[in-house]
Amino acid sequence: MTPLQIDLTSAPNDTRTVSLHGCDSQLFGLDELFLEVTGGRCRIAVVSGPAGTGKTELLTTFGDQMVAAGAPRLVATASQAEQAVPYGVLAQLFRKAGLSPERNGELARLLRRAGAVGPTDAVGDGESSRIFHELCLALLDVVERIAGPVVICVDDAHYADTQSLQCLSSVMRRLRNEPLLVICTESVHAESTDILVRAEFPPEPLSLRLTLGRLGRSGLKGFLTQWLGLRAANRLAAECYAATGGNPLLVHGIVEDNRASASDPDGPLVIGSGFDRAVLRCLFRCGPAAIALCRQLALLEEPLTAELLSQFVGLDPKTVTRAFEVLESAGLLTAGWFRHPRIRSVVLGSMAAEERADGHTRTAHLLYQVGASTLAVAGQLLAAGQVASGCSVSVLHEAAEQALGDGEVDLAMGLLRLAYQFNGDERQKATTVAMLARTEWRADPYTARRRTPDLTAATQAGQIPGKYASVSVNSLLWFGNTDAANTILHNFEELTFDRDPEAAAQLQASRMCLSTFYPGLAEPFPSVGGPDVQVPAATTPQGNAAHLFGCLLTNGPTECLLAEAEQILHSHQLDERSMAALLGAVTTLVFGDQLVAAERFLAALDRQARALSAPVWCGLLGTARAEIALRRGDLRAADREARSALAAIPGRSWGVAVAVPLSTLLQVSTAMGAYDQALEHLRVPVPDAAFRTPAGLYYLSSRGRYHLAIGLPQAALRDFLAVGELAMAWRQDSPAVIPWRGGVARALLQGGQAERAREFAREQLDLCRPDQTRARVVSLRVLAACSRLSARPKLLGRALEALQDIEARIELARVLHDLGAAHQELGQYSKGRLLIRQALKIAEEAGAVLPGPGSATGSGNAERAALAMVNGPAGTLSDAELRVAKFAASGHSNRQIANRLFVTVSTVEQHLTRVYRKLQVTRRTDIARALHSGMGGAA
Repeated sequence: MTPLQIDLTSAPNDTRTVSLHGCDSQLFGLDELFLEVTGGRCRIAVVSGPAGTGKTELLTTFGDQMVAAGAPRLVATASQAEQAVPYGVLAQLFRKAGLSPERNGELARLLRRAGAVGPTDAVGDGESSRIFHELCLALLDVVERIAGPVVICVDDAHYADTQSLQCLSSVMRRLRNEPLLVICTESVHAESTDILVRAEFPPEPLSLRLTLGRLGRSGLKGFLTQWLGLRAANRLAAECYAATGGNPLLVHGIVEDNRASASDPDGPLVIGSGFDRAVLRCLFRCGPAAIALCRQLALLEEPLTAELLSQFVGLDPKTVTRAFEVLESAGLLTAGWFRHPRIRSVVLGSMAAEERADGHTRTAHLLYQVGASTLAVAGQLLAAGQVASGCSVSVLHEAAEQALGDGEVDLAMGLLRLAYQFNGDERQKATTVAMLARTEWRADPYTARRRTPDLTAATQAGQIPGKYASVSVNSLLWFGNTDAANTILHNFEELTFDRDPEAAAQLQASRMCLSTFYPGLAEPFPSVGGPDVQVPAATTPQGNAAHLFGCLLTNGPTECLLAEAEQILHSHQLDERSMAALLGAVTTLVFGDQLVAAERFLAALDRQARALSAPVWCGLLGTARAEIALRRGDLRAADREARSALAAIPGRSWGVAVAVPLSTLLQVSTAMGAYDQALEHLRVPVPDAAFRTPAGLYYLSSRGRYHLAIGLPQAALRDFLAVGELAMAWRQDSPAVIPWRGGVARALLQGGQAERAREFAREQLDLCRPDQTRARVVSLRVLAACSRLSARPKLLGRALEALQDIEARIELARVLHDLGAAHQELGQYSKGRLLIRQALKIAEEAGAVLPGPGSATGSGNAERAALAMVNGPAGTLSDAELRVAKFAASGHSNRQIANRLFVTVSTVEQHLTRVYRKLQVTRRTDIARALHSGMGGAA
């Protein structure tokens, strides 16, 4: 037989049709049944199936075919809203029967009498029985007056009133041998009793039950092929099935959305407004219970059990279970949740804004009552934009803490803003402000800074809970507002551990931080009895941080301190409280030259920081990675890490800490000989308050190295002496952290004051413990430069031996160079030349030039002096010319050289012109021989 055709037009002028796949057996059954009717038999067919599977389309189209075949059709559509109206379906049938006005009037009066009597049982006694009898005779008369087969169609018969169905049943019993076909459609999960039983229709063989279902994968693919073509069907079938479950109504929507893109061979599945409309049509055919359940599910973030959902929607568990079956059979749900995220969005969109807000508020209250997670409750409150009765603001606080722990910073901010909006209690409001400031701090301390005045006032009023008591002080210290921080700490002198032990502990930790990081403004952290004496750790992570940094700056990385640092790194997870302690522990390992261990811990901490959406922490950890690379002698990595750290957050948000990455960049540029870059770094503003912190000393030391490299020994001397004066005054004078005496010695040596240089170098060497290798190496190099020629190899040999225990390529290159130069001066030319070339190779791999330790003559570039001894005219090249010549000799193009040295191509060309003249060569290929042969133009 010809397959049934269903109109899928999306516009009035679109007349395309498509076969309804998967209905062959049902169509065949109806066709056979109609053949029996034309033979003088009375038959009934019940078509059932989930919502959206084509029951109405099947009924309408088959009825149209019957009309075309000459069979009159009476049609009625039942609805739940009219289910309680007696004979409502029967009234629709009468209107389609073409009766005379007089007869219509009589039936209308009879139906009004039935409505007055009410929806009583049709088989009862009295007035209702008489009305039932008269209406049955009226319907019987209508059917008998029509010549030929009669088709009666009742759509959604599960919503039909019982009186109409029983009247149809009565007529069918009287017309067993008349050509009458009754076709009813019902939901496969109808809440009412089976209509065949409820209406007492004749049993088999007078009745036929047909069931429609969702399309299978092959049926769906065929459907898409007929509409969109084989190529598009092959591409979209799997995704379409996943989104619709094969529900024909939903597939219709998908087809409508993908018509325009069907010709695109690589186009994705489009899910748009057509699908949205299909979802709503399908949902509203599922019945009130299913609609209520689906809307409640859309309000939730995850599935709940049927027992809990029954409380939420106000239905008994059995009804909820049946509603689940309806929605899953319709393809809207699968495994208790939405088949596709778009379905949930559509359901939410079908609710008015006020209705959604009320639903979220009610859901939050119920979730709170049943003991759901605070994050689930708070998420509902956030969606509602209001606090439900019975749900305190503390729920939002707790949920915000949990969200922060999961790295959901935006969610935490939303929850805290809601808490602030609906909070009337001053203490809770102060807590909210503290939590907001702490949350904002992760991404941008400058933004969080605007909350400092409110926090300060609340802290001084005693309204901040203990664990947040130090938030305002920490913010003030970060930006160098030490006077305000001191005031807050002074006002809390009377706070005892009995009143608020946690607040007292936090504020005591803040005092320790002030003492450590601003040592000139407060009483210093109590000094330990000696470098190997263990000081009990503070009671808070912030106190641990102050303790670690204080001991490191005072005594350097002792064995006990390194062990404590490792213990902290093993025992703490990264969060707001532990961040400073963890950073202090890593820094301790770095200055203790435990670079491999520090790098391993940093990698784990960086992963945690990124997972927690904390750019500030990523920036701080990046400065530690840059310091590791610098100490190893990997200048390119150090430059990259320091720049990345600075870029992690806005420059204004770094506060006084900006001095640390800038110091690293300054040292890197100086070591690379990129003095223009170094000058650019020096032009970046550093807060004045930074120079009241150890970070400021680090910055001054880096600037002193720059001044030495460019031949300004007096400026360098001022920087290093300033560092020394502050370090001694602050009792933070550890040569392992800031070896300022070595810097003073180098500046004096470069200025021609060798004897004074020797004194500072000897003093630093005496202060260094055996494990403080780097400071000892600097001291030994300066001592060697100040000593007689015969003593230099022995001193430099000690430095070289010490370097075997640590990763320090640049220091190694410098010592090798100094040792080679000493052998050259002693007449051991071959040995000296070998050491110098080895030093140059190591320096080149590190990306560094070799500024020497200085000499009595004030020479500032040992590499140039070495080349003069080894290579003759090459020693006349300037630093910049030498760098360009080396790159050109190794085959780099002018543009590549410019990119490597961060200069313009024009600058490279100018340097090369001077290189050709000084080396007396005319071709690029002669540069390498001129540099290494020692013969200049004679090459």
